[in-house]
Amino acid sequence: MKPDFPPTLKTFIKSHYSILMKKMVKVILTSHTKQRMFERAITINQIHETIELPDYIINKGEKKEAYKKINSRTLKVVYTQERKFIKIITVIWK
Repeated sequence: MKPDFPPTLKTFIKSHYSILMKKMVKVILTSHTKQRMFERAITINQIHETIELPDYIINKGEKKEAYKKINSRTLKVVYTQERKFIKIITVIWK
């Protein structure tokens, strides 16, 4: 069952791009990620900030975990990086 997002969130998170290593890269959000963003009040800007300028990254095989302290909390973004896009798997406050 697909999550039911507010109308503004539905239109806002269709297609995004991020700059990694001086290249524009498409960012794909899974439906799971969109649901977690909604539940955990995580914005697309916070995700972009975390993957573009992380405090640190942990490589776990094909997956990467980017961490960024935002205000008093740390955002963890789990993603895979392909040649032309990044797929965000999940996001969580630590």
